[in-house]
Amino acid sequence: RLKYVPFKGAVPDYVRSSPSLIDTVMKRDMFLSYPYDSMSPVVDLLEQCASDDRVLSISITIYRLASHSRIADLLCRASENGKQVTVVIELLARFDEENNIYFADKLREAGCTIIYGMENYKVHSKILTVVLKRGEEIAYVTHLGTGNYNESTSRQYTDLNIITADRAIGEDAAAFFRNIAICNTDYRYER
Repeated sequence: RLKYVPFKGAVPDYVRSSPSLIDTVMKRDMFLSYPYDSMSPVVDLLEQCASDDRVLSISITIYRLASHSRIADLLCRASENGKQVTVVIELLARFDEENNIYFADKLREAGCTIIYGMENYKVHSKILTVVLKRGEEIAYVTHLGTGNYNESTSRQYTDLNIITADRAIGEDAAAFFRNIAICNTDYRYER
């Protein structure tokens, strides 16, 4: 009775009541601040993307994952559902090298394209971009964050996040993954 009630990050009402997070993000940006907000909207969005027929591809940078990562499972599911999944994973994540090698192998076995980053560059930015077809057009849903895609540590560290359908940000994110694949660091991003 002398202990504090365990803290749980909040999920905004408009997110909790949304039948489709993809459609919600298409209408408005979503801002999250861990640990005050829950990471579950990002994971739930990825879960929807793994099975949504509009989704063509998912690309993500990974620095650290939880030892039992729902995100890794959802990326595998997306790949097995025919989505093109690209994962840029940092093998030299301090104290998590073994965990990241395990997940890289698991993701590759599920059909994901694995990129181990570039020499002399640390993959520490958090970017998740989803390319989807809306009618005859291509659209983007992009998550940018200061934290890791680690469901456990998101409850401990303060991180800022945005999930947006802003086209310029989505095009920059898609260009970022193309450039990482060919080790091009001399690209000028718009946003």
